[in-house]
Order: sequence, then structure tokens, then C-alpha cells
Amino acid sequence: MEVPKGFHDPGVPNALEVPNTLRDPKGFRDPGVPNALRDPNALEVPNTLRDPNTLRDPKGFHDPGVPNTLRDPKGFHDPGVSNALEVPKGFHDPGVPNTLEDPNSQEDPDARVVFVLPAFEVRAGTALPGSKAELLRLWDAGDARPFYGTLCPRCQAPTDFGRWRALPPPPRLRVAYEVPWRDPWEPFYVAPARGVPPFDERFLQYGFNRISQACELHMAGFRFAVLDGAFVAHRGFKEPGGFHGGREAELDHNRQLFRSFRAELPRRYPGSARRC
Repeated sequence: MEVPKGFHDPGVPNALEVPNTLRDPKGFRDPGVPNALRDPNALEVPNTLRDPNTLRDPKGFHDPGVPNTLRDPKGFHDPGVSNALEVPKGFHDPGVPNTLEDPNSQEDPDARVVFVLPAFEVRAGTALPGSKAELLRLWDAGDARPFYGTLCPRCQAPTDFGRWRALPPPPRLRVAYEVPWRDPWEPFYVAPARGVPPFDERFLQYGFNRISQACELHMAGFRFAVLDGAFVAHRGFKEPGGFHGGREAELDHNRQLFRSFRAELPRRYPGSARRC
């Protein structure tokens, strides 16, 4: 087919006369942009997505002024104890039934575990202990005690403070033992960022917030492993009469809400053999 020259702009290559204009679009592309037709690397995934180290080393996005707890969990462990968390292989306590053990399951049996930090309260005006040894000295002197030890002993009893106290000094942060969930436990714990049921934000103000969270963890198949070489402490003893005026009304409201919440769980976890 012949196209008269008069039909096209002489300043623009005629694609019908010059076949190379279809193979080499230099005439219209931005010279600052890689030519994806000629350079196969132009569409490659950036190196940050191909380099597995970028997911293991979050240096690029964490605040340099904040300790990186993915690599340095000093924020909660006893400074007198080696920082490497020791989790014995198959650390499950043989005295505690493990309802997650299923020979046909492909899931790591230790995947659904939360790590419980024994909680204490320290007398007002007393410096918070920086190590388990300091905590035990305060406990012996009556200046520290298990959290809620006066107001609600059952709320922390499953942690088994007597067993934790009798443990020999740990060489490093470690899993000491596993305990079964019991109502109305309110454990303080650390857990994986994914897989843990979110806190139910209906529980506002006072009462049943931690109880509901631990109850759902139990229903979802999680186990509770108590850490040695780590603990949390509250400034001041919890005493009757030391709460705000609306506490009882809030507690009553959340108690009613908890009953509804607990009735929802079997529908949320229909395959679970557990109850709370």
C-alpha cells in the first residue's frame, strides 16, 4: 500500500513507511523512564521485595529512639537474666492436658501460645524491683505481693505464684511451666502479633476486659506458658475503697455484657471442644 507523503506530518515518523517505529518507540517515550519493551529489568520487583532480609531486619522503619523489641526484648525481661528466650522443645507440661495435640494437624503445636508475665503490686513509695531477686526480697518483707492478692485472689491464682517463687534463679529468660486456663483469670501476657483474637472493645471502663480476652484465647485454642526471668509490677497496693465512684455501675454493666459475650463464643469457635 502506498501512502502519499502529503498525508502525514513530515516531522513525525511514518509507521507505515518506517517499520522500525513500531519496534523502537524512542520517538514518544520519556527518556527518563526505563523502556520496558527493551529492558526486561524495568518491570522487575524492587530488590526490597526480593531480599528476605528486609522482613527480618526492620531497621528501615523503626524509631531509632525506641528499643527494637523484635531483636531486643529488654523492655520486659529481668536485666539480670540473659536476653535469649529459651523455649524447651515440646515444653508442654505433661500434667496439663494439651487439647491442641492432633497427629493429623499441620500446625506447629507451639504456634498458639501466649507467654504469661507474673504480675505483682508494690507498696506505694517503694522503688519498683529491677530483677526477680529484688522482687523476692520485697515479697519477703511484705512490700510486694501478687497482683490483686487482696481484692481478687482468684483473678491471678492460675499463674501459680508459689511455683514461680520456688524456681531456681534462671540463667536466661525462659518458659518455666504451662498452666491451664481457669475462670476468672486475668493474665498479663505477650503474644504473637498475628493470630491472637483482638480485644473486644465493647468492654469499656472497669471490669471483665482482661477476663473476656483470656476466655476467648482459651476458646480459640491457645495455651498459657508462664515466663521466668520476666514479670510486671504495679505501683501501690490495690485496696478496697481505692477505686473511682462509678466502679460498681461499670462492673455491673460489663458483667451483663460478659454473659452475652460468653454465649457468642461457641458460635464463633464451633470446632472448639473448650468452654469458658
